[in-house]
Amino acid sequence: MNDDSSQAMSSADPSLYAVSLGSPVHLNGATYHTLHLRPPTVGDQLDAVKPGMSNAEAELALITRLTGVPLEVIRQLLLTDYHRLQEILLGFFSRTPGTSAGT
Repeated sequence: MNDDSSQAMSSADPSLYAVSLGSPVHLNGATYHTLHLRPPTVGDQLDAVKPGMSNAEAELALITRLTGVPLEVIRQLLLTDYHRLQEILLGFFSRTPGTSAGT
């Protein structure tokens, strides 16, 4: 993928959002150049967010779950790359609901 794919939907799976990393992450012999974030489900939020977690910990847990990569990969991201994932995640929660007839 090219470097302009941040926040673009993945052509392989249109429900995934691809973020090209400004600096690849290396972990356990694997190199991560791009992360794919899928839309969350109610179950994702319930399973990822535990009582007593700070907002930052809950967000980190949810992003880790939605990308499907180990937590340590997310922890090693440049802050600018993490911020792009945050923007996508927040977009899932800030969509304007549709209106139906009679409302």
